[in-house]
Amino acid sequence: MSTIDPVVVVGAGVAGLSCALTLAEAGCPVRVLEAHPVPGGRVRSLMRDGRTVGELGPSWVWPRWQPCVAGWLSRLEVDTVAQHEHGDGLIERHRGLPPVRAVLPGQDGIRRVVGGPGALVDALMARLPSDSVTTGSPVTAIRTDGATLSVEIDGGERIAASAAIVACAPRIALQHIAFEPALPMALSKALQTAPTWMAAQAKAVAVYGTPFWRETGLSGRVASSVGPLVEIHDHCGPGGEPAALFGFVGVPAADRHAHGMRLHDAVLAQLGHCFGERALQPVALHIEDWSLDPRVCSAADRTGTPAHPQVLPPILREPSLDGRLRFCAAETAAVGPGLLEGAFAAGESVAKALLAARSIR
Repeated sequence: MSTIDPVVVVGAGVAGLSCALTLAEAGCPVRVLEAHPVPGGRVRSLMRDGRTVGELGPSWVWPRWQPCVAGWLSRLEVDTVAQHEHGDGLIERHRGLPPVRAVLPGQDGIRRVVGGPGALVDALMARLPSDSVTTGSPVTAIRTDGATLSVEIDGGERIAASAAIVACAPRIALQHIAFEPALPMALSKALQTAPTWMAAQAKAVAVYGTPFWRETGLSGRVASSVGPLVEIHDHCGPGGEPAALFGFVGVPAADRHAHGMRLHDAVLAQLGHCFGERALQPVALHIEDWSLDPRVCSAADRTGTPAHPQVLPPILREPSLDGRLRFCAAETAAVGPGLLEGAFAAGESVAKALLAARSIR
């Protein structure tokens, strides 16, 4: 067993796992701590009868335009399929009136991961040492006195680390982890003002026996100005099986919490309005409200105005605590921030920067 203190990675999402794997393959001892009971972070699957029937987090990749994603797909031997967009889309403009069929513009290069993004998490986990990832272990503090660095877990356990990489969203890191000594004011401000991509979003997945909408020449895509789903997309697996639709909920988080089960009924009614009576009888209908997860959505994310992520200040990509602390999340990436591309880019770049710094020393 190695006597060298491991690099501790806080967070077993795509960024944290890709960072850990890059370190491990370079011979660096690593330990990953995840607050949730399972790895994946914001990658979360809807399971039925032991198989994935839908994705509750990220849905798409664009390998043609995302070199990090393309490289990791190849490295992990995970396949993709084109997002189904064949057929007419539907536009909902007015309550009570039938949706209008129309050809909706597609997105160049948009693809789905076979088995969902959860397949990426599984592949990363399979390549890491079997004892390197510990779930259900929220980190509460990272402390250094200059000579030693320790990472503290809820319950009191302390892990001696050679370096710590915080691979959760910036606001979540600042909200849940105490840093000693305190982080520089400029870094704390950058962490606090970094929005967590899609943190306050809710996503609905409806599973069916067959993709019946395709039989009538529909793509499964809906653009709606009346909701509650503002977008709906075909979410089937290869060959249309398992069959599913998913949609982004346009109802603000506070209203979702107040309405409770009425949102479920409203989603079902909208699916029926768009796709007919067969849509009213899904095998399963699940609404994942990310704003209810305190390890994903901060108070600032819950009340802030949603916006597409932008490249954040360089200070979030620079080392702290004498080079022994680094931040690594999809939001901190210099490319594709907030997306799976950003998660892979952040994980790989932070690991390589740490390895390079060690080789210089």
